Order: sequence, then C-alpha cells, then structure tokens
Amino acid sequence: MKNILVMLGIILLSFSCQNQTNTVENANQVGTIEANDSKSIAARDFSNAYTSNNLLSAKALFTEDAVFKINDAEMSFDDMAAGFTAGHNYFDNIRNDDKHIYTMHYDEGDNAGKTFTNMWYVWKGIRKDNGEELIVKGYAYFAWRGNKVYEMYNAFDPTFYTQAIIEQQ
Repeated sequence: MKNILVMLGIILLSFSCQNQTNTVENANQVGTIEANDSKSIAARDFSNAYTSNNLLSAKALFTEDAVFKINDAEMSFDDMAAGFTAGHNYFDNIRNDDKHIYTMHYDEGDNAGKTFTNMWYVWKGIRKDNGEELIVKGYAYFAWRGNKVYEMYNAFDPTFYTQAIIEQQ
C-alpha cells in the first residue's frame, strides 16, 4: 500500500509540474526570446533554401542594402549566394541539422529596440569525390529592420570545408 501511495504522489506531482509556467525576471533580463515566431521561421526557411540550392527564393527576405558577413568577410547577397551555391558543386546531401533558432527582442542596453534571430546548426555534406561526410558546427544571426533582414552573419570553421574543395579541384 505504501508503494502505491508513493507512486500516486509522484504521478500527481509530475502532472502538476507540467502545467506550471515559471517566469523568472532578474536584473540581467533585457528583452524577450521567441521560438517559432515569424522571424525564426524565416531564418529556418533561409536555411532550407540554402540546403535545397535555391537561395534566390530567399532574396526577398533581405533589404536591398543588406550586408552579409561570412566569417567577417563582408559581401552582397549575390556574392553570398554565389559562394554558398558553389559548395553544392563539391558536396551532396547538404543539410543543416540540429538547428536551434530563437529571435531576441532587446528592450534595454546597447541593442535596445533591435531584433536578432540566432541560429546554431550542424552543417553536414557528403563529399562528391570520395563519399565521406563532412561535419561543421556553425552559428548565424539575422538582424532585423521591420520584417526585413539588414545584416546577416555566419560563422563556422572553414578549415576542413575549404580543404575538401581544394582536394576536389
């Protein structure tokens, strides 16, 4: 009987915890974070446009003067798209797995009034020359002005990616 009461207590406790929403505010909180909002979905759509080798379908997401920083090299949309598209010449089955995408709206501090969507991902592709899978972790942010991105930053370690391309040329 004692075991049944303990089990019943654990079950009731787990149900009551599942229905609670805890909001924690502290002095360091400077805004809100969302997932699955329209901006996070747009970042996911951009990632999918890249992996399906159809970046032109995502061009309308960006302002005309948008800046693209790939490992801190600044470029235009067309230059970024050409570079990202070129990778499809050397890799098959390109994908961004394990995506974690969140949009942050800043209310205070240096970024007050700004909105950024952050995306952490694991890039994977199969080398066309030998069938080996290459895996590279990456991070990107999208800085928003209204419903358009005016700056995109993408960071990853290009060492093995670049080496694989050079070996295939």
